[in-house]
Formats: sequence, C-alpha cells, structure tokens
Amino acid sequence: MPTVTCRSSIKLHVTPMLSSDALFSELFTAVKKAALPHPTSSKFIPESWKAAVDAISEPSVRDANLFKSAIVIGGNLQTLRTKYLEKLFVGLTPVQAVAFAIADANRAWVIIRQKSQEAQSEAAAKSEAVYTSTMGRATLDVGPTATNGSADMLNTTFVDCIPHWFSYARLADTPSRLPFEYALVAPKAQYGFSLEHTFKEIWLQICWEPWSIVRCDSGWLVFPDEPNDRGLWSAWGWRDEALAYQHAINRLHFQDAEPEIPNPLLERTAVATVAGDGRVKIVTGPPTAAHNRDVSSAMITLETSYLGEFADDPISPSQPAVTLRKLELATRTLQDVAKLILGDDADVEYRTEEDIERISCAFPESELTSLLSEALAVPIATAELYLKHLVCNPLDDLGALFRNALWHRPLVASGSDQPLRIVAGSLVWGSPVRRFEHWLQEANKSKDPSDLSKTPLGLKYEAALRGRLSNAIAANPILAPASTRALPIPARQGGEEIDGVLRIGSTILVLEIKCFLSPSEPIERHNYLRKLEKACAQASRKAEWLEQNPGEIEQLFGKLPPRDQLRFVPLVVVNQSAGITCKFSGSIIVDALFLELFLGGGSIRTGAVRDFRKADLLRYISTQLYTTVDEAEAAIPSLFEHHPGLEPYKASVDWEQSTVPLHNGSELNVVFPVMSEAAFTASYPAVDAVLSRNE
Repeated sequence: MPTVTCRSSIKLHVTPMLSSDALFSELFTAVKKAALPHPTSSKFIPESWKAAVDAISEPSVRDANLFKSAIVIGGNLQTLRTKYLEKLFVGLTPVQAVAFAIADANRAWVIIRQKSQEAQSEAAAKSEAVYTSTMGRATLDVGPTATNGSADMLNTTFVDCIPHWFSYARLADTPSRLPFEYALVAPKAQYGFSLEHTFKEIWLQICWEPWSIVRCDSGWLVFPDEPNDRGLWSAWGWRDEALAYQHAINRLHFQDAEPEIPNPLLERTAVATVAGDGRVKIVTGPPTAAHNRDVSSAMITLETSYLGEFADDPISPSQPAVTLRKLELATRTLQDVAKLILGDDADVEYRTEEDIERISCAFPESELTSLLSEALAVPIATAELYLKHLVCNPLDDLGALFRNALWHRPLVASGSDQPLRIVAGSLVWGSPVRRFEHWLQEANKSKDPSDLSKTPLGLKYEAALRGRLSNAIAANPILAPASTRALPIPARQGGEEIDGVLRIGSTILVLEIKCFLSPSEPIERHNYLRKLEKACAQASRKAEWLEQNPGEIEQLFGKLPPRDQLRFVPLVVVNQSAGITCKFSGSIIVDALFLELFLGGGSIRTGAVRDFRKADLLRYISTQLYTTVDEAEAAIPSLFEHHPGLEPYKASVDWEQSTVPLHNGSELNVVFPVMSEAAFTASYPAVDAVLSRNE
C-alpha cells in the first residue's frame, strides 16, 4: 500500500467521467444487499468484514477502499460511542435531552448568523462591488475545535448533527435531583456528535461514490478518485442556489415582471411574545409592508422554480387543503416566531432549565396552531393539518430524521403533553426548494418517490414545459421563422412515446423530459446518476427510431427539409442543474431553464454584480449565443456540453482539507469542495467594468 503525504489542496483537471459503474465490486454488492452491516451500525463486526474480504479471490482496489474505511470508521465509532457518547445525558430525561439538543443548535445558529453578518460587513468595507454568486460564502472562524466554513456549511453541519443528539436522548432515563451542568456538557456533546456525524458522512461518501482512503504521514487521507467529477456536483448545486433567488433579486433591483402572486399572502403574523400563566404567548398583528415584501419574495422562489407548476395542487389527494404554497406560508409565519425569540440581541447562553426552554423556542402546539389559523385565515382544523407537515418526533421515529434530517420538519415534538420546539437553523435558513421537494417526496407513494416524471404532477410539469418551450420559440425573431412548436408523440403499437420533439431549421431535437427531486446525499447522487444514464439511453433510442420513421415528424410539422439534411439530436431535459453537460449513450443532458432561454433569444444573462456603494445598483453580464438560425444549429449540441451558465461554477471548484482525530492518536484527513471566489470572478470581467456599463 503506497504512503502519500496529506495535501491541503487538491485540484486536478481531467475530463469528467461520471459513471454509476465505478462503484461496482464484490464487497459493494454485499453491502448493498445488507449482507454486511455498515460500519456506522451498532451491529458492525470487524471479523465479518475480514471474512468477506478473504472470500474474494481477487479483491479490487474498490474492495480494498471499502474494507479499509469500514475498519477505520467502524472501530473509531465503537470507541467514541461506548467511552463518551453513551454517558453524556446521564441526569436528564429524554424530553430534557431533546430540548438541550435544540437549544444548542439554536445557540449555534445565532452565533453563525452574527459572524456571517460581520463577515459580510467586512467584505463590503473592503470591496466596493462583488459578483452576487460569491456573496455569503466567506469562511467563518468558529473556534479551534471546529472546521471553519461558510455560514451555510456550518449551519448545515449543526442541523444535521441534531439527530445524533436525539439518538442518545432516547437512552436518557435517569433524571437527577442535582442541576444538570449544561454549559460543561455542551462542548463535549458538540464535539462528540460532530465526530459521529463526520464518520457517518465519510463512510457514505466512500460507499456510494468513487472515493479512496490511503495511508499518509499523519494517518489516513480520504479523497475523490476524480476530483472534477465530484466537483461537478458542487458546481451544479451552487448554480441552483444562485438561480433560486435570482427572481427575488430582479424584483428588488430591476422591478422585472414576475408571476402573479395571490394576495393577501398573510392576514396576520407574530409581532411579539409575552410571558403569562407559566408559558410564553404569541401576540399577532398585521404584517408590515417590509414583511409583505419578504414573504412575496419567498413566494417568487416557489413560483419561479420548477415546483411552481405544482404550487396550488394538493400534495396528497387525501388532503386537498394542503399545498406547497400553504405550507410555505405556514413556514414563513413560524419564522417570525423564531426571529422574535432569537433576535440579534438574544442571550443564547444556557445555564438553567429556563434558559433551555427559551432558547429551544418552546411553545404549546395550540399556540402555534392558533397563530397559523389567524395568519392564513383558515379554520383551526386546517391549521392543524399544516402544522402536522412541519413536525417531527424523534422519540417515535428517529430513522426518518436521519434520512431527511429536519429541513422540512423543523418543529420537534417530544410527547403529547410537551411543547413543540423550533430548530431555527433549518426553519429560517433551510433551502426552500429542498423543503418543497421533501414535502412532495413524503406525499409521493410511487415506487421511486424521488422521480415525479410519470406521476400526475410530473406529467403536468412535462406539458407545461412543452408550452414554455413553444412560447419561447414563437417570441424569438431569429428562430421562429425556421422552427416549430415542441410537441409530444404519444405511445402506440410499434412506436415510441416521445416527451417532446421540435425542429430548428434542419435540426430535430428529441426530448426526454425528466422531473427529479434534487439529490444531496451520496446515495441520492448515485441513484440520480443511474436514472440519468437510463434516461440518456432512452433518448438516444427514441432519436434513432424517429430518424428511421420520419413520417412521424411530418405528421406533426408538415413539410420538412430534405431527409438527407435532417439531423436528430437526443437531449435529456432535467428540471435542475444536476447532470447538465454530461453525455451518456450519445445523449446530452440540459436543464429546462437553459433550453428555454436558448430557444427564446440569442443571448442570456450569465452573471450579476452587486455594488455596495449604491444599494439599488445591480448589473447583469450577457453572453451572446447566436445571431442567426445557422449559428443556433451549429451551437447544438456543443453549447449544451459547455454550458456558459455553469462554466464559472466549474472553474471555481477548489479543495480544502479537514482533520478528524482518531482514537489511537492518528488522524483521518478528508478533502472537501469549496468555492474559490478568485477563480469564479476570473471567469468574468472586472466588476468595475461591468458597473460602468450603461444598461
């Protein structure tokens, strides 16, 4: 086994070769079939893994990576749990331990928020203007025992660690008469549960994606086999994050036209809290104009995402009153409660039970139900339905929290006679799109709840997308005279069902439209990749069939250019960035937004600059795609492989390294992707040059 020096930065430049087959090995097959307990499981036995490896006649490099990581991670987790974690909550009841976990996470969120605000103020003081996609990504220093990172990264880590606290809260059953030393136990719990979460994440990374673990000078180094492949997932995510808030920024700075949003959005909201009768009560009042603008911006995020097609559809036939819009309005209402308790001047140091109750934002369920009833002007029974979709109970179903964490269920119950507690980091800072998707995933009872493509909602999305593509072409003076609408070819005997076909000059685009929920975890990325590979094979097969049966197109569009001039291009069209620019089985993956923009005009906006000196000034950068039909045809499909909206994000992927201590005194060094602001901005003109343009 080679020994390598641990590196603080990894940046390789190779052609991305994403493939789900990269994971295959005999040991991986055994893990997938649950023949071997994962090293994160309490049932992990090192001897069973050793026996499994010995039974393989010629273990592969992949087998070796799985085995080494299982032994290292499994052994360290067993030591961590038995020596430290199992004893942390002695003296607390399960309910008290749950409250402690939430109070600690809320305290962390307040501190991260404060440091993030300070970092943004410092950045504004140092620089007169920045590219908007780099805002909020400053690395924050949160102490000597934690890995520094952006506010979003740190908040995600704290929220994702909460289920680990909960798993030991369930074991707490020895209440003490003596006051519990919360302030003394907290640093140990933060460190211990962070380690447990980190070990779990490292294992999932190595198990479900092509990563390696090798010896290095200080212990072990964990890194992706193809950094650029893994970096693509980060680039896709960063682009989606920027797009999610793009329309709200337009509203504030350019007053661009936006989708119509029903009014009034909220009748009332939380404006104050008062203590009385041994509990905290919520005072409601009419929302201010500023509050209405904030809520309106949140609705724009929903309306302008692919989920906008479903905003007012029931997420479940059995609950016609529950829609994504109503659930998001309920979420926004509850955010006001969290901000009242955990404001900028909030005292988040806990010493007593009273401090824990306050910082964990504990409220009776009836109080929150009444608030939602007033805010959304609905009966109490309907408000209870909304609240039900936002509440989790770790003492009943902990497995669900480890699968989906607390991002769409940020309210925590711990018994019928106990208050609900608010996890502020997930409620206030959680991704709205991910929240919407989790709600849909829970309601989608199909075989694959992460694939909406052939569900009623997915079919509605498909039809709406064809309409948008057709409208984009019709409004484009360059393409309209030489192009057609996007139309489907229905399934029939001996033929193929095709989601969309359209013609630009002599180029026929054959569209396989997919509506997938966004992948975030390694196993989700692996499964998503497999679905993309399958979709690309389908698109290529359908394009070949259509080329052999051109009469099908003539029935749709009438007279065509000479057959020997026709060119058939299969495209898989996805509802997000994940997968774009990849090519499998001859088909390229493109996102619906970029395809719509391409068809709608010869140029697109690919960047924006914010001027700190003038609060209202924000300027876009435009990229020319084509000026004639011939240029548009020539750009297909190469432009979709070299996506101008993605390239700056791909170029900005850099790698840093975190160090995880092991029980024997050595270290586990793990590299992880970060955005390099310098590399991102190098893809664009200097900000001053952009701001000086007279647009």
